[in-house]
Amino acid sequence: GGSWAFAAAGAVESLKAIQTGRMVVLSPQQLIDCNRYNSGCNEKGTADPYHAFNYIRLQGITTDSKYPYTGVQSSCKPFTNDVSMSQIGTVPGTSDSFLVEVVSKQPVIARIDGSASEFDSYAGGIYSGPCSDSKASLPVLIVGYGRTQHGVEYWILKNWWGRSWGEGGYMRLERGKCNILSDISFPRDPPKFSSI
Repeated sequence: GGSWAFAAAGAVESLKAIQTGRMVVLSPQQLIDCNRYNSGCNEKGTADPYHAFNYIRLQGITTDSKYPYTGVQSSCKPFTNDVSMSQIGTVPGTSDSFLVEVVSKQPVIARIDGSASEFDSYAGGIYSGPCSDSKASLPVLIVGYGRTQHGVEYWILKNWWGRSWGEGGYMRLERGKCNILSDISFPRDPPKFSSI
């Protein structure tokens, strides 16, 4: 559980990799334990990545090696502030072209509908549904986009259901499907990193 926390940590650590060429894994567990605006590991409760980004903006976040993932929510432990940020971008109801512009520079979080059994059992290819175009609860990281040789445009999504799901933990979702444009959030300015 806690895909909202993995998505938020993933967006910020991806920006570090873009900025410095070095990948540092940040702590989703810290967000699960310490950010009380979200529902911990309970995916059925509140899972708003905006609150995770706001927590990082106010409190900072440490690395996964210093605050490792346990899979259960517990009390907040002391941590070092290895990363902070000052602005959060949110784009409710954005356009496809604006999202392409942002994703060309950095990964962003979207909440989509992933409730269908076909989504659950996705094993590869371009997913075009079934899914709702009116609800969105599963936070995913949009890491890229593309087009098939037949002209079908798609988003490349990272999910946290393990490498055996989809295409090594990723999905190609047909653009315009699963309510992907309804709720977008991302770090708006370059995060500030300590000596990590």
